[in-house]
Amino acid sequence: MARLAVSGVPLKCIASELGLSIYTAATYLARVRHKLGQTSRWKLAVHLLGPLASFRELCEAYGKVELAAAAMRVGEAVLIGRSNSEIAAQENLSTGAAAREVARVLKALGLRTRADLIRMALRPASRPKVQR
Repeated sequence: MARLAVSGVPLKCIASELGLSIYTAATYLARVRHKLGQTSRWKLAVHLLGPLASFRELCEAYGKVELAAAAMRVGEAVLIGRSNSEIAAQENLSTGAAAREVARVLKALGLRTRADLIRMALRPASRPKVQR
């Protein structure tokens, strides 16, 4: 269940597949996160999936190498599961500025959410992106 959740399968689909209510599936997922000491799906993904490709390698694989060094650091932090407040502390920014920088990095890659970034890291570069 946790592997499905961190690979981007919506909770509604996981619940349906397992014959559970969405509430029950969410509760089970929260218990798994708690038992593993992970505070978010991102940290759970990093814990379960192990190290993903570096953000720089990911950008190169998708032909997005024009990002600045600061944006690369922010992207790397997002990829390893850091929150906006953790990124703000790392980059000496306000939390709002860190959130805007994360949004800029995701937009530069043509993504909308952190989950999209994780899916991009899990998908081989040769496979075309699915447009929504």
